[in-house]
Amino acid sequence: MNINSERVKNWRKKNPEKVKAQQDKWNASQAKKEAHEKWKASHPDYKYTPSEKVKENKRKYEAARREKHKEIALRSRLKTQYGLTLEEYEKLLEDHEGVCAICGEQENTKRNGDTIRLAIDHDHSTGEIRGLLCDRCNRGLGLFRDSPKLLESAMRYLNEH
Repeated sequence: MNINSERVKNWRKKNPEKVKAQQDKWNASQAKKEAHEKWKASHPDYKYTPSEKVKENKRKYEAARREKHKEIALRSRLKTQYGLTLEEYEKLLEDHEGVCAICGEQENTKRNGDTIRLAIDHDHSTGEIRGLLCDRCNRGLGLFRDSPKLLESAMRYLNEH
């Protein structure tokens, strides 16, 4: 017999009234389950249909849960990918006056009906944060592989043509 088994055995000896209460509670729950199963067996065609009020409450709950999860996911992503808190991101956003560091425009790209946040531009080799960019500018830098030479070449091309 291991130490935990001995401890449980001793507790049961010292607390017979608590053991009895636990057993009664378990037996009652089992009786409820059995009665429910018996009722379901005798009503095979019954299908639960929630009321409109129940459906509305569920919609509200799910919307609130999604909103809360969005913030939790954002906080987690900011911390793990960039080492930033949400408050630090918001301070950075305030420092950028809410606009892209390249084009000077506010973000207007929508995903799932919501305007996305400005992207955190960072040096992929050092992890150092350079600024906040709109989705278009961030993608543009990525497509140019964050290469100043490629960007200069593209500028020359545009100026010549």
